[in-house]
Amino acid sequence: MHFEDIVKSIESLPPLPESVQEIQRVFNSGDVEIMTLVKIIESDPILTADILALCNAPLYSFSKTISSISQATTLLGITNIRSFVLSSAIKSTFKINLDAYGLNSSKFVDISSMQSKLMFQWYMGVDIEKSAILTPLSFLLEMGKLLLGNELAKSEYCQAFKDEIKDDVVSIDELEDIYTGFTTYKINKLLFEHWNFDQMFIDIMDYMITSNEKLDHLKEYADSIKVLHSAINVRGTLSDENIVKSLALAKKSGFDEVKYKKVLFRIKDKYLF
Repeated sequence: MHFEDIVKSIESLPPLPESVQEIQRVFNSGDVEIMTLVKIIESDPILTADILALCNAPLYSFSKTISSISQATTLLGITNIRSFVLSSAIKSTFKINLDAYGLNSSKFVDISSMQSKLMFQWYMGVDIEKSAILTPLSFLLEMGKLLLGNELAKSEYCQAFKDEIKDDVVSIDELEDIYTGFTTYKINKLLFEHWNFDQMFIDIMDYMITSNEKLDHLKEYADSIKVLHSAINVRGTLSDENIVKSLALAKKSGFDEVKYKKVLFRIKDKYLF
């Protein structure tokens, strides 16, 4: 798998729908009005249907059916709705084949949703402004796997990769790099650049890839994502082993381990049976 081929594949991707671009412009302006956001989403029937379907998924466990974007935005907040919008737009761009990771599309959505939920509930108690960046970014963390999964599926080493993912000896990032020359974070950065996503999203991915000293001010963002990813990833969601690793990493990174632990178990008790 060559760098030039991946870049060409990304450059050939169509632009995001106009409704999604408009939502991005609204958020980038820093002045987000709920009714403006609702109106833009409702102007796109496909986006509306996708968001309502996601809101009514069993994972969210609302007591009543969510029947309107206005209702969804009121219940979930604009930060979570932004996550849904971006995720829906990206997934609709790819033919999803995640067999190399041992996933189907439903499981993939569940993982992304759980990552976003954990980050939102954790960081709302740490820093609300940073939560507004980290929550939607957490929903997008695995998006690079949509492209890598398709490329791996066409390769002769798909089964070997799949076997090593199951073995859980080498880290997922390392395996991706060994087999493809890329990692999910690298693909994310290229996708975010291609679609003119929030510069913070791009810079955080850059820092996670390079640890560029010029981006040291983003270290907390990167550390929180690493902590999150150790708890919920394609190999497991809040397993006992993952929780131990994640708590140890949170402590090492200087986060309040007690607060984070409470959120971890609250999420696990509510959403995992």
